[in-house]
Amino acid sequence: MGEEIQELKFSPQKGKGGMPLKTLFINPRSKRPGEIQQKCFAPLGLLYLAASLKRAGHSAEVIDTNALGIDDDEAAERVRRAAPDIVGIPLLSEIFFQTYALIRRVKAVYPKAAIVLGGIHASALPEEVLSEFKEADYILRGEADESIVRLCGALESGAPFSGVRCLYYRRGGEVVGNEPASPISDLDRLPHPSRELIDSLYKEKRYYMVLVKPRPIDVIITSRGCPFRCRFCCNIAGVYRARSPESVLEEIAAIYSRGIKSLDIADANFTFDRERALRIFELIKKEGFKISFRIKSRADSIDEELVRKARQAGVYLISLGMESGSREILDRMAKDVTLEKNAAACETVMRAGIKLNTGWIIGFPGETRETVRQMADMIVKIRPTTANINVLCPYPGTAVYEEAKRDGSLVGDWSIKNSSIPWIRLPWTTSYKDLENAAQYVKNRVYFRPGYMISFAKEIVGNANMKLAGYALQESIKSLRRA
Repeated sequence: MGEEIQELKFSPQKGKGGMPLKTLFINPRSKRPGEIQQKCFAPLGLLYLAASLKRAGHSAEVIDTNALGIDDDEAAERVRRAAPDIVGIPLLSEIFFQTYALIRRVKAVYPKAAIVLGGIHASALPEEVLSEFKEADYILRGEADESIVRLCGALESGAPFSGVRCLYYRRGGEVVGNEPASPISDLDRLPHPSRELIDSLYKEKRYYMVLVKPRPIDVIITSRGCPFRCRFCCNIAGVYRARSPESVLEEIAAIYSRGIKSLDIADANFTFDRERALRIFELIKKEGFKISFRIKSRADSIDEELVRKARQAGVYLISLGMESGSREILDRMAKDVTLEKNAAACETVMRAGIKLNTGWIIGFPGETRETVRQMADMIVKIRPTTANINVLCPYPGTAVYEEAKRDGSLVGDWSIKNSSIPWIRLPWTTSYKDLENAAQYVKNRVYFRPGYMISFAKEIVGNANMKLAGYALQESIKSLRRA
């Protein structure tokens, strides 16, 4: 073994002797594991990494604790039984503390495996995370499709880690970070995600959206990165890259052949390259797939021709990030869009007969009680199919997080020494609960209206959608408790 690997106390019995390394990925549970979620999607990022490893000759497994509904003890026991050389876990900000507890439990039950962290949060704060998460051995920053293969190769052969770009590890008690790599430019050369690793979960219809009756639902990524620089967004890899329409169609055809007829396109902005989006719609229509899609877009990408062709291809819902009902807040966010453009895009989508989901953020610096009221007014006026109202999360590495750290408005920080995730104090807030109450005020004004209540009742009764019924009851009870 190489000297660095011995220092990390990782000495796999496989690999160097002949057999390839065995990697097991864990998808952690949701933020509120005891509740009915709005959606549960397959962990596509992990399935991409597994596919890259398998193509390189290594073995890979995936445990989706979120879909399975199992706790940390059961997850750790499954790791012990699988006896992997490497355990890979994504670290997301929303489940920062939950993932830390999972990592500790896995290491306690099965200390032989090296634990590799990745994901948006670990990529934003690699040195800080590796310094605090003592049970973790490595961090792979950014897109890890290639670096995970190189890391396994180094561990297998005993080669030095210097050749593994984007790798963070410990040496002599210090955290060392290798040089970064450019985002993967040619996405078409990546293998399709290894969905077969979680085939049983698809068959058990574990993947769903509460508003969609057909199950299971699947998810696909056709592009990576986003060229925009919204100050709240955690999309660090800002270089936009897209797969060819033919590659996208090939994956959709494979999904369709498995009997799945509902699909979420998870791109941050599927319609950024308008001509590519139109070409994908054209190919889907030409193939005659009886499949329904939901996509994400920006208001300034919406026009009548695009939504018409989207509907013809099977798009039933478009998600738009509205964020605020205040022009001043939108400008502070660097959204580079107007209220009028947002409203017009919403009207265009709904006029085409496509359902509309809108996203909104409470608590961006500059937010006042008046701008919260303006948000509620705008949602009521637009009357989207659904409205997701969330309190701002100051993700590490974002402009709003850095600004709040500088001006002293950040309450807490991203550290296991704290008891909760950080938040940004506004002049009218004394606790995080004030922001939660503001979000609940908007939700109550929007959803406790006859139109919405009748609409959801029709969806529940007409489609016998009991998952939606349970979710609606759950959210109503939470609303009453906050009243």
